Amino acid sequence: MTVYGPATGNYSASSIRQAKSKNKASAGDQLINGKFIDNTGGTDNYKNSTNSLRAAVSGTTTGNTSGLIEDMYDEQSKSQIAQLKAAIQSGISQQQTVIDKAPQTYRPLKNQSEVLRNTDLRTALEQSANAGDRGGVGRQNALETQTGADNRLNNLNLQQQNVIDTANQGIADLNSSQSTSEAQIKADNNVAKLKAMIEQSQTDAATAKSDAINSIGAYSNDYMAQINKLTSDGDISNDWLIPYLQSARNTKISDSATSQAAADQQAFDNYIKQKQVDYTTSKPYYKPTSSSGGTSGSLTNSQIISAYSSGLIDEDQANSLLGIGVAQPTQANYYSDVENRLSSLTIPSSKVALIKTYNQQGKITDAQAQALLSNYGLD
Repeated sequence: MTVYGPATGNYSASSIRQAKSKNKASAGDQLINGKFIDNTGGTDNYKNSTNSLRAAVSGTTTGNTSGLIEDMYDEQSKSQIAQLKAAIQSGISQQQTVIDKAPQTYRPLKNQSEVLRNTDLRTALEQSANAGDRGGVGRQNALETQTGADNRLNNLNLQQQNVIDTANQGIADLNSSQSTSEAQIKADNNVAKLKAMIEQSQTDAATAKSDAINSIGAYSNDYMAQINKLTSDGDISNDWLIPYLQSARNTKISDSATSQAAADQQAFDNYIKQKQVDYTTSKPYYKPTSSSGGTSGSLTNSQIISAYSSGLIDEDQANSLLGIGVAQPTQANYYSDVENRLSSLTIPSSKVALIKTYNQQGKITDAQAQALLSNYGLD
């Protein structure tokens, strides 16, 4: 598992974005211990260029972002290589210490071996003399003692040399591994850098497109003009925005049509209600008791008529509030009334039904009903 942060020299793509946002990094900065340090001698505030529609539709990564990522991974490579060199140098120093200390380590052992040589030789000669041997046996014992001491010393010299040879080989291995390890560090960081740049490019493109879509409302005055502009600019990279503009335009047209339809319906309803009021107040058997436009209770005549037009009160309630008395209707009144209503009807069956209704209710006589049917060619 990769550990991220300045302690390890590893940085994720998200840490790049956080670092550049917090530190206002510029393209010339380097990431050191988790912070971008300005190497240009000045400050260059990081600015997001996704407010440009062209940048949004092209989906490209800004130069600042790309430079920050490259600088970060280059700095990471340098840091890791420096750590590698320090570790190798430390290993070489340790091996060199072993080499330097080898003579000191084995000198006491060699001295001890020489002391033992002299002791053993003296002991051998004394034993031979005590045994009365002053000839070849004594010399043979002395020779064997010398040979054993020489072998022991040679063995110590060989051990010392083996220690030195092993340390020298360790130094050679460390020096040899440095170039290979450096190449591997650079390769790993190049792969990580490419991955981070691709991820950042995708993130920038998605953010830029989202910003462009969210800013479509800026063209609400004339969506079609912007559609035509993108269609004819010869740049296919921004054509993806056209469907969003078309959708916004269609929504605007639909909302406008809905609002207009509601307004038209309200106007029609008001017209019908006003016609109903006009028709009711024009009936011959309705006689207003006052023509001064006075009030009934706390309502004015116009307020009463408005309440009736809105359906808040019925006709009888309105007449009562207006103080309109209803005279006893006569056959002549009803006959005149039905004639007025027949003149507004265009469907023959509706006219016949109206005449029959008045006749059945006794409002007109059979003779009057027949006369009306004849007058309108309905008999």
